[in-house]
Amino acid sequence: MRSNVPVRACISRMLSSVVPKLVSIKERTSESTGFKPLASGLDAFLGKHLAKFLTSALEMTYMCGFVVFVIKREMLHDKEVMIPVILPMGTFTWTVKPILRNTRKRRLKQDSLYYYDITPYHPDVKLEDLHVYSHTDPVPTSEILPSPMDGILDECMHLDNFEGLARRIDEWNSTKHITTSEKVDAPRDQTTDGISLLDDFRRYIMSGQHTGISSNYMMMSGPEGAVGREDPSNTAHSWIQDFSFAGNKGNSTCVHQMPPNISVNELGPLELRYDRQQVYARFERNVMAFFEMSPFSDVGGHSTAAIACEIEVKGMRRMSAYCSSMLEFVYAATFNVDPTDVLVSLPRPELPEAVKSQQPAGRGGSGPAGRQPAGGQPKA
Repeated sequence: MRSNVPVRACISRMLSSVVPKLVSIKERTSESTGFKPLASGLDAFLGKHLAKFLTSALEMTYMCGFVVFVIKREMLHDKEVMIPVILPMGTFTWTVKPILRNTRKRRLKQDSLYYYDITPYHPDVKLEDLHVYSHTDPVPTSEILPSPMDGILDECMHLDNFEGLARRIDEWNSTKHITTSEKVDAPRDQTTDGISLLDDFRRYIMSGQHTGISSNYMMMSGPEGAVGREDPSNTAHSWIQDFSFAGNKGNSTCVHQMPPNISVNELGPLELRYDRQQVYARFERNVMAFFEMSPFSDVGGHSTAAIACEIEVKGMRRMSAYCSSMLEFVYAATFNVDPTDVLVSLPRPELPEAVKSQQPAGRGGSGPAGRQPAGGQPKA
């Protein structure tokens, strides 16, 4: 899915709107004090690292429906600092299992009846080192490696099959295909002897054998000719003769000479039953709908563009809120604190000024509030 252009474009648009250059982190050390920012050096170090972490985590959220990471130690000014490291895509497998009494409890558990059972491939990563944050609740399924993008993956597989069929059709149509057929006039004598004569004639043409004559004397030049005779069933050698005419530049022209009782027909080209552009456009619309975005081809007019932009911004705001909660969980798991004592602030996607100016008065909080009915006091 990383190589698919519409999917990659939607993820890139989401990353550019949600992921900042530096993540702002605040922590509450006690109930009496409020949230305070981290030390300047640690804040800059973790802010850059969490921004990079968020880029991979957002992609994994769409691909897997969860984020899995481990905690490693990093040196900062001759001191060890705990940092979260996300598991790369393709380095683990997962299934959905029910939570039982003997299920291993994670340090920070989430309320659910099922959980994602992760199996890493890295030899130094153990199961107890994994931390998982779910975007969607785990649902039992018969699918292998269940993903929120299973529907898009099926669409992509159908598109690949369509592409393969289109390439085979183009390859077939790139060359000429000729068929030849033998035309033998049936004998006018429809008696048994006439039909038997036709059978003997066909047998002689195809195999060179005749029931009434020895094969040694059927050919010209007697037995010596039979030794050098080619198989009559091979039409390329028995019916077709090649002639080469050298031109001024050394090019040759191939001429095929056929017997007079052979008819030659050219096969017509193959055609697709579906339009390629329509198939691609349908796949693009499905991908855009999954990411709550509008294709550029469907946006026409100022009002339609404003509505489409508003829908996209709302989807980005929901994803931004999820990323803030996820980073709070990651920070709490890394430094062994309570997630409620951590506050992560991410930029809130906003509508462009050109779109805000097109919204009607009173919509989205931009118009005057508490407008009274005409000619009287406000109604109770």
